[in-house]
Amino acid sequence: MNRVVKYSSDGEKLTEWTVDGEMSGIAVGPDGRVYIADSGNNCVQVFQT
Repeated sequence: MNRVVKYSSDGEKLTEWTVDGEMSGIAVGPDGRVYIADSGNNCVQVFQT
C-alpha cells in the first residue's frame, strides 16, 4: 500500500490518499486533480484536492 501526502508551502499536512497498488507515476492537472498511475492494477486513479 502506498501513500501520497499533500502539504502546504508552510509544511502543513493538507490531505492524504492511499493507493492500493503499484504506483508508477504521479501528475497534477491544471484543475488541481492528482493523477496516479497504478501499473499493478493497469489503471489511473484520480483524486480531487
